[in-house]
Amino acid sequence: MAATVCNEDFTNLQLLLKAPSKDAVREVCVQSQRGLSQRLTESTAATLGISEAQAAQLVQSLHALSHYVLFYNLSSPEQILAIFPESFHSSLKNLITKILLENSATWRTEALSNQSE
Repeated sequence: MAATVCNEDFTNLQLLLKAPSKDAVREVCVQSQRGLSQRLTESTAATLGISEAQAAQLVQSLHALSHYVLFYNLSSPEQILAIFPESFHSSLKNLITKILLENSATWRTEALSNQSE
């Protein structure tokens, strides 16, 4: 099954604008790659000041985006930036892209090692 990212995912990603810092955005992005958990949902909701339902949607959207990047082996800023709608918040788009690029090699290695288990 091919990885996909839909318009709703990008709407959910805009919730990251509520983050108190770039480090908070980084933490949610990195943790979301492993998938949804109650603990991550609760901590994301508390950090961003959003409902747990919104936090769960955000984590799922981040997870979908990271899997899309891995599935299609996107390895340059231009490739990742091209996924985002033109109207998406510019600074947030650049930050998410930077985080994805910083972590994608590690995530790819983890995914491959999990497949061989």
